[in-house]
This record gives sequence, C-alpha cells and structure tokens, in this order.
Amino acid sequence: MKKKKDFDKWMEKQGRLNDNTSIKKKKKKKGTKIKEQSWAKMNEKDEKSWDDFRNQYNGIIKNLLNNIDICNRRYAEEGEGGYLIQRKVYIKEIEEIKTFVKKKEIELGYYSNE
Repeated sequence: MKKKKDFDKWMEKQGRLNDNTSIKKKKKKKGTKIKEQSWAKMNEKDEKSWDDFRNQYNGIIKNLLNNIDICNRRYAEEGEGGYLIQRKVYIKEIEEIKTFVKKKEIELGYYSNE
C-alpha cells in the first residue's frame, strides 16, 4: 500500500498525475443500480444488421462497376470490340460475387422464413 502512495506522490511532483496514471483503487459507490428493461427488449433476439457480411464486398463491386463504366466510355470513344469483351468479364464477376454473398447470408441466417 505504501508503494502505491509513494508512486502517486512521485507522479504528482513530476506533474504527470491524472486519472489514468494513478494506481490508487477508486472507491466503489455503495448500492447497486438496477437497470429496468421493458419486456419486449428482454425477449428481443439479437438481430444482425443487413449489411454486416456484404459490407466487405462493397468496395470490390464499386470498383468493378467503375471498370464497366470505363469500358463503356472507351468503346463509345474508340469503337474497339475488346472493351465489350472485358465489360462482359466484369459483369460476370459482379454476378458471381453477388450470388456468393447472397448464399453466404442465407447460410449465416440473415434471412428468416417468415
């Protein structure tokens, strides 16, 4: 106990003592406070946010959509058929990602049968 007080005094002299540096134990308040909850809240299921899983794929899909826009613009400007081929590749990739995300969300229970 003496070491704790000495440490706090030393820190005070150094000008470094604040709530985060003190190692004194904080006194607990007497009595406990009971939190009241409604019956509905107590029986409420922990529901997952609709975008918890798909959020990580948003950037990828946006990038692919941007690439599709670039292909469209370049095809309109230059008229090369290669841009349409690459556009189809990007579209197929987006469809695969969206299908994967939807299947995974069903597996994880994001959708109910109601």
